[in-house]
Amino acid sequence: MVPIEEQSSLLHVETQWNGAARNDRVKFVLGGSYRRSLVDSRGTLVAAADDARNDWSGGAFGQVKFELRPGLSIVAAGRADGSDLYDAQFSPKLAMVYAPTPVQSLRASVGKGFQTPRMTNFFLHVPLGLPADLRALEGGLRTALGSALANVPSGTLFTQSGAVPALALGNPTLDVEHVTSYEVGFRREIARRVNLTLDGYYSVVRDFVSALLPYANPTFGRWTAPASVDASARGAVESAVVAALGQPRALRACRTPQAPRPLSTLRKRRSGDGTGVEVGVAVELSKAHPRGWELLVFRVHHRRRGAVGAR
Repeated sequence: MVPIEEQSSLLHVETQWNGAARNDRVKFVLGGSYRRSLVDSRGTLVAAADDARNDWSGGAFGQVKFELRPGLSIVAAGRADGSDLYDAQFSPKLAMVYAPTPVQSLRASVGKGFQTPRMTNFFLHVPLGLPADLRALEGGLRTALGSALANVPSGTLFTQSGAVPALALGNPTLDVEHVTSYEVGFRREIARRVNLTLDGYYSVVRDFVSALLPYANPTFGRWTAPASVDASARGAVESAVVAALGQPRALRACRTPQAPRPLSTLRKRRSGDGTGVEVGVAVELSKAHPRGWELLVFRVHHRRRGAVGAR
């Protein structure tokens, strides 16, 4: 097992201002948030070059609710976000709300949003298990191929043939997931400050971030013969390695002459969609302030030790 260690700290600050105008027919919300995240795995989860991270993200948001007539309102909202991990994003939303009585309402909305990959999705770097010993394979190939491998130093056909690592790697080129969502909902107050909700949605996701997948990232190609192999013999050497290993999987684990390559990594999938229905009960613990400022600040510290990988 490979030991891991993580020390992290999170600071989050958020403020919001609620206002109203035209005898409360127009209500608006303005606000912003800022988050600072510090993570240090001491090289156990993230490669040293990307570790000891100090990342930030922040955003500004606004919402306007305009009462067209008693019981019928239109809501427009937007949020702008930025970070050192992804490009600037803008998320708009538009909704219609119909409330025939004070205790029930119907709504329909369309909006765009995004979801950010986790830090490990970008920068994960951990062994999947023990390194593979391919020295016996190299020796057999030298016997079979003769002079074709004469210029390759012993033990270097697979960079370091005695210890070819299998790695799980993040993908620093990942984009955020972009979501376009269409929703309809119903709310009914069933007791004082207790609401029954029924919501349906249809969402389309672009730039979907997968879980760890073998050989999915085109950044990491198949194994190729070292540059020291004569050009006229490279095809024969590579074909012999494929035939000896039998599975392309092992070839993805190592690529000479520069460095070993991973078995598993993350990729972006172009799109996906989802539909769903949610039923819930919401309890209002306190009435929201109709006007004025609100401020939220919290800080979290975390430390973890454990192990990953195969014995």
